[in-house]
Amino acid sequence: MTPNFAPGRAGRIEMDRANKSRAAESTEDRNPRTRHIAHVSTLHALQLINAEDRYALDVVTAALPQLAAAVDAMYDRYRAGATLHYFGAGTSGRLCVLDAAEIPPTYGVSDTRFRAHIAGGASAMTTAVEDAEDSADAAAAVVTSNVRPGDIVVAVAASGRTPFAVGAVETAQAAGALTIAVTCAAGSPLETLADYAITIPTGAEAITGSTRMKAATAQKVVLHSMSTTLMVKAGATVSNLMVGVEATNAKLRRRTTLMLQQATGCNADQAAAALDSAQGNLRAALTSRGGNQGPAGVAGVDAGGTGLRLWLDYPGPSSDAMTAQADGRFTATALATYDGEPLLHHLANLLDGAHPERIGVALAGARSYPADAQVVAAAIARRFGAQVHIFDDGYVQCRAAHGPEAGAVLAVGTGAVAVRLLPTGEVLRSDGLGFEAGDFGSGARIGAEAVRQAVRSLTGRGPIDAALQQCFLDHFGSVEQFHQVIARTPASTVLAGFAAPFLRLARRRHHFAVKVSQQAATDLVTTLLQVVGDDHIPVTLSGGVVSESSPVGVQVRAAVTDRGLHLVNPRIAVERAAAQLVSEERSPHHVVAQAAP
Repeated sequence: MTPNFAPGRAGRIEMDRANKSRAAESTEDRNPRTRHIAHVSTLHALQLINAEDRYALDVVTAALPQLAAAVDAMYDRYRAGATLHYFGAGTSGRLCVLDAAEIPPTYGVSDTRFRAHIAGGASAMTTAVEDAEDSADAAAAVVTSNVRPGDIVVAVAASGRTPFAVGAVETAQAAGALTIAVTCAAGSPLETLADYAITIPTGAEAITGSTRMKAATAQKVVLHSMSTTLMVKAGATVSNLMVGVEATNAKLRRRTTLMLQQATGCNADQAAAALDSAQGNLRAALTSRGGNQGPAGVAGVDAGGTGLRLWLDYPGPSSDAMTAQADGRFTATALATYDGEPLLHHLANLLDGAHPERIGVALAGARSYPADAQVVAAAIARRFGAQVHIFDDGYVQCRAAHGPEAGAVLAVGTGAVAVRLLPTGEVLRSDGLGFEAGDFGSGARIGAEAVRQAVRSLTGRGPIDAALQQCFLDHFGSVEQFHQVIARTPASTVLAGFAAPFLRLARRRHHFAVKVSQQAATDLVTTLLQVVGDDHIPVTLSGGVVSESSPVGVQVRAAVTDRGLHLVNPRIAVERAAAQLVSEERSPHHVVAQAAP
């Protein structure tokens, strides 16, 4: 089509945005609208280029539903601790590097969560390494060395067929990563291969062959829109304020001061004083000034191997406490590996804008790995501007069950542990070693026994057990699908998930299921008695494996009652106990780690 000057627009060139012929254009086609660009005035040339650029933005608008679906899928992985890897070559690769470099300091997240891989390596940022994009093997090697199951790979290529980008997606999918394609070509190999594709067919460039122009403009808009929305969903902002920004220079220090003024209505001196007191932490300064944080208060968190529960006490006479929960693996070592990020993202989502002044956390593994617990405490304090105490989870379980009085708890879910609070305030523990070497009777241990027997039967290595085979297939689909799941999800979580359907077989008197449930019950009673001894103290049973509806729970309860021990229900939930403890003056050995904002 021929561009025309629209009347009354001071010579601005208008392109027919509804022209269907655009959809058929390739980024490598010769552009009929700019064929005479070398023979027009400077202003006219700029107007031609600008008209093409504006069309690129319209194409991105049309692709927003695709982008939204991709961001939602990315968020599920990101909040579970995934790293986002960008792959691209040439201009596309440089845009990837730009986005990955800017997100961590802008939103205060670890630079290990956003990584860019450009064909040709670091030198390709400033010097063209044209043949580097042709190596799918080079991308595969990068993926193999850097991408973990559950990570996110975003591959960017204007043509949609760059071997480096295509190779990255193919290898990443085989590794169990989520794959996202950003391409300017409909029907390309990259679009077809990826789990999610954002297709932005920008068509012929103003200067043929130069996808550094409007194709790159559209790619840049997609990338910064994608990463920004991901950070907003992850709780890295308060409203539209980037409160996680690292104020590393005078300009950014002025900007944080202004944002604090905008959010709270304080003057410049008050904002500067609040930031100084918070050591430059804008989120903490907002909390101290009562900014747009939502209700403040005290929060308690119960974080374990299969999920977390939150209890938040809102201040004020008419406010009610709230509870919320999320699934995931939240142990001291698992969280410290990612600087606490999986927990931070879940908490930001559950708190929904509230920023409590104090947070108490009962954290699995904190007692055994206090250095890891300290990393988690510091990360929570930085993110939420709160005073954070991480407690020995066994101590919190006892306090939730029995208050300050002596008593014991047998907690059995994915893992298994018995804890006892002595009159001196000391805590005795038994088991809790992980299902590979301990946790006898736990959900993971029961599930492991069941899976082994089922797979032996399915593969002809053991006796045919039709009921167990069907139970396994109903839950996992096939042996191959089981291996795929276990490759990207912690084994203890996967195995514990199979315990419940397997134990239902025990209720139908399935011989092997009955045998496993009886052994589990015997092991759990032994675990409990190792902390109870001959004393007659109140005992609380906690967790699905020892519930009243579980065959294991029925047997454990009968054995505990026969020994004259008094079974009691917990007084309060563990997460509420953690919130209460953070406000109490207790001996410091119960606090495993602590951090201030």
